[in-house]
Amino acid sequence: ANAGCNGHGGEVTFDGDTMTPGPLAGTMMACAPPHDETDRWVADLFGAPLTWHLDGTELTLSRGDQRVLLTEQQNRPITETRWQVTALVKNAGVTSSTVLEQRKPFFRIGTDGKLTGNTGCNSMTGTATVTGDVVDFSGIATTRMACEPEVAEVEQTVLAALNGPATVTVDGDEMSLTNRADGSVGLRLTAVGD
Repeated sequence: ANAGCNGHGGEVTFDGDTMTPGPLAGTMMACAPPHDETDRWVADLFGAPLTWHLDGTELTLSRGDQRVLLTEQQNRPITETRWQVTALVKNAGVTSSTVLEQRKPFFRIGTDGKLTGNTGCNSMTGTATVTGDVVDFSGIATTRMACEPEVAEVEQTVLAALNGPATVTVDGDEMSLTNRADGSVGLRLTAVGD
């Protein structure tokens, strides 16, 4: 279990619709407010037997007037989603920056394979073919505005990551993208909008 700070785990036993947790072990990170209270909340929630009910993709845990509703995470589709860059991957390092937060580079792949987006400085268009967990980017063209050096560095990394085939992994609203020809270059992205 994780409520936003430390992770907790342990064994549970089931008897019909009753779930009885055993003692929890957890990580020991110091968490800033308001997350510092989440460990107490998790310990309280799993401190006594709970009633559980599964309805499709929704799991309800309850005890007395305490009730928690959990919904199974659904992965966003690769196409028809606006993917915004949140971090750059270069030489096994993952970095985010104020420039990324301000410039918000993104791309979107239509079901027709058309790619549109922005590098953080210039608009871009091209094509992308999605086959399973591989996206093959091609024909990417950009406008030609001059960029400040730190913005140009973001643009160069975005374009390098989208140069040819890339392996992608989607986890809910998050995407990890790694260039297949140069595995030291990639992007971390999040789905924005609908």
